[in-house]
Amino acid sequence: MGASYYAVSIAGQLRLSCEDDPARVISLTINDPDETAATASLTLDDKDGSIYLPQKNDPVSITLGRSKHGAQETFRGKVSNVTSSGGSGGRTLAVSADAADLTGKAKQPLQKSWQNKTVKEILTDAAKEAGLQPPRIDEAIGKITRVSEVADGESYLEFAKRIAREVGGKSSLFDDLPVMIEANGGKSASGRSLVPVDIVWSEQSPNLTGWSISPKQSRPAHSAFASRYFDFEKGEVVEVEAEGQKEAKAKARSSASLKATKEEAEAAAKSDKEGAERAAGSGTITCDGNSSLFAGGLINLKGARAGVDGQYRVKSCTHTLNASGYLCNLSIELPKGGAGKDTRKKQALPRSSATQSSQPSGYGVTFGGV
Repeated sequence: MGASYYAVSIAGQLRLSCEDDPARVISLTINDPDETAATASLTLDDKDGSIYLPQKNDPVSITLGRSKHGAQETFRGKVSNVTSSGGSGGRTLAVSADAADLTGKAKQPLQKSWQNKTVKEILTDAAKEAGLQPPRIDEAIGKITRVSEVADGESYLEFAKRIAREVGGKSSLFDDLPVMIEANGGKSASGRSLVPVDIVWSEQSPNLTGWSISPKQSRPAHSAFASRYFDFEKGEVVEVEAEGQKEAKAKARSSASLKATKEEAEAAAKSDKEGAERAAGSGTITCDGNSSLFAGGLINLKGARAGVDGQYRVKSCTHTLNASGYLCNLSIELPKGGAGKDTRKKQALPRSSATQSSQPSGYGVTFGGV
């Protein structure tokens, strides 16, 4: 797994790193899930009880890397719980932290409605009601207009997640900053293209330690994803489609309910299509720790095997650092770039004596008494 570097800061009172002697951090884990705020847990050596006891809501920053030079901040949040344990074997402090403040107004019910507002305008207003910063929203999603939108008892977190699902986005909360990106867009909330991280199985410089991947799952395929809206000018229900797999025969309808406008119907159909693309393949990967890996990011898998290698989206990422080293465990989806297709030339199999027979296997045998 090679070398690793870490640095932890809690409230500016407790600063720990791998350069400490003796090292205080026994283990640390950062869970970065899909559409949910990241969490972190640390186990600290508290053998003499002299280190600062973290308090609830103390700011936490964790920096990880293969070396000090390439390290970057991987987690920022607030302390949610601290547990002291001790006995004849020594003392430890277990510290838990959340990237989002789930005790604040972000979880309070909202009662508000909007008419003819863009997604950005709606979520900016809702975030203000929830005591959050103005959200950072992907430009393509932010400009979508909603004719009528209601938050009826939903918290901001629930409301933003529903909107994201309907317009093909992913919603997250970092401390008090809401973020929404295109689910399959390959871009960050700031609009920058995401650079895939290479994960390689090779004899020279491998960083892939294990994988279990179904690059092409046997799921119902659809030729198109449809949604409907009522066209008041024509006085009729109109159906719009987002193209799916051309070889498929079945067409899926996203919802039995009518959307308010053509734009909303198109967004709903597109969202269903992209959801099917993400679910087309899935798996797990274990690799050397890399602070550039995060939920929503991209990876290029190389050297696993033909038909499995390709580009995937990181659905969730867990960073783990302990005495054994620094590892990342990834859940992946959205196979691209050749994943699921073995393009090597097929080789003819040698004919056996059984296949050379003019009589098919099982010929003349009765089944079920027939």
